[in-house]
Amino acid sequence: MSRRSLSVVVPTRLRRVAAASTAVTVLLTAGIALVGTSGPASAAPRSTTLSLGATHGHKQPSPSPSPSPSPSPSPSPTSTTSTTSTTATTTGGSTYDSATVSAVAAEADWILRTQLSDGAIATQTDHLHVWPYLADFAAQGLAQATRVTGNSAYAAAAWKWLAWYAAHEDSNGFVTDYTWNGSAMASSGTMDSTDAYAGTFLTAARAAWLTTNDLTQLSALHTGIAGAVKAIEATVDADGLTWAKPSWHVKYLMDVAETYSGLRSAVVLAQALGDATLASRAAADATAMKAGIDSLWDSAAANYHYAKYDSGVLQTSSWTYLYPDALEQAWAAAYGVAPADRTSALMSTFTTMQPQWASPAATATFDSGTQTVGYWPVAGWALLRAGRTADALAAATSIRQAAIAAGRAWPYTSGNAGQLIVLESSALDLVTP
Repeated sequence: MSRRSLSVVVPTRLRRVAAASTAVTVLLTAGIALVGTSGPASAAPRSTTLSLGATHGHKQPSPSPSPSPSPSPSPSPTSTTSTTSTTATTTGGSTYDSATVSAVAAEADWILRTQLSDGAIATQTDHLHVWPYLADFAAQGLAQATRVTGNSAYAAAAWKWLAWYAAHEDSNGFVTDYTWNGSAMASSGTMDSTDAYAGTFLTAARAAWLTTNDLTQLSALHTGIAGAVKAIEATVDADGLTWAKPSWHVKYLMDVAETYSGLRSAVVLAQALGDATLASRAAADATAMKAGIDSLWDSAAANYHYAKYDSGVLQTSSWTYLYPDALEQAWAAAYGVAPADRTSALMSTFTTMQPQWASPAATATFDSGTQTVGYWPVAGWALLRAGRTADALAAATSIRQAAIAAGRAWPYTSGNAGQLIVLESSALDLVTP
């Protein structure tokens, strides 16, 4: 293919990286195609030259796209605030000390400040953007916060979000991002991915179900749960893996790890609902996806290829890059798709090669250049999975202190707060069945 330059809307994986502008220019070198809506044909992102514009951050948000104040949106944000005691709490057989209870309550209370009265969870307290992927993580954290603190208001807020998500699914089960337009929240008409949005929604629904055992709330989500499974199936390929979305034909390790968790969660939810057909479908999809993930293992490099293109070309990973390469490995470990021995080895290499990963204000090498590390609590989940609890909790403290010192300002989000709650309370049962 001839070399050409074009301006495009930032595609799925590239939109997850922190950047400074509001548009992206991609210099496509020989062998890279972006034709119509089918995504790249055969190339690796490493061979692209990027001036990334961040209109959205799926894994790591960009600098705030709307830094200036705006009018308070309608519906108005919820003002519910917890008055949870910081004494030790025992919920579901787990005991939490007062420091953990206090830290979790603080994050959960902050998430509540990002929630609108219709249930939507915004990325920040400015209530300007609702990105479902981030809100799903916020809901996971809210569900866990009820388990830690005993305050049912948190799980109730999670159910409100889940109802919002289900109500905003289209006929394919897809949910778009929303932005405040000055008078209402309006759909952007697009999303960062369809597989991961659906997967994290299902995982969040399972978290709320495990916490409350509320069959009435779960039954109200039945159609939404089926829709999310349909959304995942919309981009499943023959190898069991999913394209990021119909218009972006790349299979990402991060996405499929989250999607696999969602499918397994769907099995649990469908069984609780008495929907044997949906449970069987989701189980079959999960089995095929796990086989596809296993096929991404690079035995020579002792890590996973982090992407697979529609040509079948696999993207090799370099530990030099915190994002996406090294963090893709952490995601595989966090979601339990890597076997125990691989998880231990991957996280040993991860922490050796990326010692600053839990220092949000530090800098690290991304595949697009040197950037601020940002917030990655999910990598702490991976340390928990590897049995390195002390390291995981030390990372949680580092991340939390940095967020508080920055006033929980962007790029900290409601999704990060939810992820941090899960990390601080070692709630891996909420990550994947």
